[in-house]
This record gives sequence, C-alpha cells and structure tokens, in this order.
Amino acid sequence: MTNNTPLIRQHLLAPDGLATLLRVARGDLLAKDLAERTGWQISKISKIEHGKQLPSMEDLDAWAEHTGASVAESHRWKVLLAEADAARRDYATQTRAGTRALQRRFNDIIAGAKQIRIYEPTFVPRFLQLPDYTRAVLVESLERHGGTNDIDQAIAERRLSLAALDDSEKQVEMLIAEPVLGWCFNALPRAVHLAQLHHLRGQIEARPNVRIGIIPLFRPISWLPQNGFQLFDRLGFAETWIADLEYILEQDIEKLSRVMDQLWGSACEGDEARAILDAAISRLEAAGTT
Repeated sequence: MTNNTPLIRQHLLAPDGLATLLRVARGDLLAKDLAERTGWQISKISKIEHGKQLPSMEDLDAWAEHTGASVAESHRWKVLLAEADAARRDYATQTRAGTRALQRRFNDIIAGAKQIRIYEPTFVPRFLQLPDYTRAVLVESLERHGGTNDIDQAIAERRLSLAALDDSEKQVEMLIAEPVLGWCFNALPRAVHLAQLHHLRGQIEARPNVRIGIIPLFRPISWLPQNGFQLFDRLGFAETWIADLEYILEQDIEKLSRVMDQLWGSACEGDEARAILDAAISRLEAAGTT
C-alpha cells in the first residue's frame, strides 16, 4: 500500500502517528539490521517510517517481534493502521468524486499560514490565475488523473484563496519559470492564455506583501529548477506526474527554503519581469497570426 496522499502522510508522521511510533520503537536498532532480520529491503523500512508506505498487519507483527515491542504497543499500531487505511480509501473515493474538497483543504492551509513560498515550473501559480485559466488547469488534471468533473465548484473554492494576497500579515512569494508563460497545452484556449499573461503582468509589484519573480531562460543560474513545490510555514507539497500533490517531509522544508532563496538570486522582478511578459505576449500574439 504505497503512494499515500499528503494529508494521510501528515497524519502518519504526527508525534503520535503510526510512522513515528514505529521509528521510536526501532530505537537504537539500525534500519539495515531490522531489514536483515525481517528479510525486507531497507527501502521498505524507510518508506514506512517516512509515511510513504502503509505496512501490513504481518509487517507490524514482525516489527514488534524484532524491536521488542509489547503486546499493547502492537495492538495500538494495528488500530492506527486500520484508521490510516480507512482514511486512504476515503481519500481515494473523494478524489474520484472531484477536486472541490481538495481545494477547500488547501484554503484551510492557506488561511492558517503566515509565510507562503511557491516555485512553479508548469502553471501560473494558483493565486495569480484567472478563472478560465484555472478551468484549463483543472481540465488538464482531470484528463490526466480521471475522476468526477466538479470543475465549476473547484474553481469557486480556489478563488476563495485569493484573499490571502490582501492579508498584510501574510508574506507570499511566487517564483515562475519562464517556460510557464509559453506552455500551450490543449485545454488552454489562446485567448485565455493571452488574458492570463496580461493579468500576470498587472500583478507584478501590485502588493507590498507579495513578491513575484520570473526565472528567465538563457541566463546562468546556480541550481537548475526541477519539480514545483509549495511551502506553507512548516507544511509543504510537491507536484509530480503521478500525483498533483505529494507531502514534503518536515526535515526537507528547510532544504527547499534554501533552494527557493537560491532561485531568487536568478529571478527577474519588477520591470525586468514585465519585459519578459511583454516578450511572451508578443510571441503568443504572433503565433496566432501564422
């Protein structure tokens, strides 16, 4: 049982979560020694302890046997496993039922965050999207992952998060890779694409608590940008081909914060960012005449 969702993984990694309790039970026993005793790959132990894989009931029996856990501890683990598995199944059902609930959960996370840092190599960040652009993004996701089409409701939920930009107590940073400006995916009509670029241009330096930068092509940078990520205080998510969201372990938040700092050193802001957008708008307009 792998590929746990971000919110379930967060639960597993809580101080009293199953993954945390299993790591504590291992104590001074090295992961490689536990793997040798159980006949498992060491990667399996790592995935279980990092909340990326749910163990089976048999796995818990073996874990208890080789770590000296009590019967009461083993029973507690099994109760937590049953709860996590039920939550996983429920989340899968909700995902198939649509994305409105996911947007609502993100709104709750955004409302409680004081610092928001986003690096986006694929789409215009959620806070800067026009409704029709959001529709194109959600259609692309629906085609990729399947599920129920509740896009109208999901757009409405996502729009509620825009209030964060006007909250002076929040600091919001958004870094966009220049190719984002030119991605012409099938679900995105050209007129919507152009409107989105013009809107983005107008958002540059529009609010004192919001910082927007563009990482340009053809300029030397220290570190190559890779997958996108979103950081909300001490909570983070990454985006992959397999899932729109993957929970980022807390110990990796600091690493990605350093990545963000490094990327800002290569970013264009203000007039430079607007010049990049002007060039992208001109290219897109010219492409429509050929």
